[in-house]
Amino acid sequence: MKTQSACTPRLGRRFASLLIAASISLAIGCQTVVDVDLAEFEPRLAAFGFISPDSIWNVLLYRNASMQQPVKAPQLLVAGAQVAVSGKDGRVVLEEDSAGYYTHDGLPEVGQTYVLEVQATGYPDIRAEGHVPPRPSVEVTLMDVEYGRRENRIEFSLDDPAGENFYRVGLFSLHGDEWSTIGFSTTDPAIKFSPDLVGVINLDDDLTTFNVGWFGDELFEGTSRTIALDFRHYVNPFDFPVLVVTSMSKDYFEYHRTLELQYWNSGDPFTSPVDVYSNVTGGSGVFGGYANTVIEVRPEE
Repeated sequence: MKTQSACTPRLGRRFASLLIAASISLAIGCQTVVDVDLAEFEPRLAAFGFISPDSIWNVLLYRNASMQQPVKAPQLLVAGAQVAVSGKDGRVVLEEDSAGYYTHDGLPEVGQTYVLEVQATGYPDIRAEGHVPPRPSVEVTLMDVEYGRRENRIEFSLDDPAGENFYRVGLFSLHGDEWSTIGFSTTDPAIKFSPDLVGVINLDDDLTTFNVGWFGDELFEGTSRTIALDFRHYVNPFDFPVLVVTSMSKDYFEYHRTLELQYWNSGDPFTSPVDVYSNVTGGSGVFGGYANTVIEVRPEE
């Protein structure tokens, strides 16, 4: 009995191995060539314009490419196009600053809606409508900051207008001509690490440290919200933090939210592909606005 019980597992494993080998052989021997009919390639434009009252008009223009003829990103830039933006004060034509990059020295206005129109030879015309939201109404209510101290704290109140609104908050420091982020911590449940988490109220995590925080107004719509930020930074007269609170149009926010989702889902066979949001008719891309409120965080003299 002992001999039989000792031999049975080995025979079973060998038999299973033979079955697997036979199955692989059958699969290889029964390969079928399947013809896949790909949709006919249609050339289209992709325009990206992020409009702000703090920045001149600028639009980046790309084209798509066939799967059979892949090219590098710089080769997708579209030169020689006609790019124009219309608003309540008239129409401006953007000039080509470099290949695929179009600018105009004018500034968008807060609270205004604009229409982008692009024409390029060999491509369907594209059109998009973008809105520049009002600047966030922000007031600093507590500034517990001292020169030479590493542990600091700031509190600010945000007055949220009626309707659905989206925000971003960050602390920055200027070194020469370069801005760098200052990490901060907050226990406010509205603040999220990335835009794809905005609106997830019952998120089961303990993440309270951020470089930049994203949030919507689902917890305080139409009211005022006080937000506290704790940060570690040696403050001095030549290196002090700057608080930046940004309001975003829904088009601007949805583009960044879905772009983040696509990044996290790429390469995962158990998730569905994510299409990046676009509000461009006749092509792809996004035309959306944002506005900043900037406050210097300096100790009181």
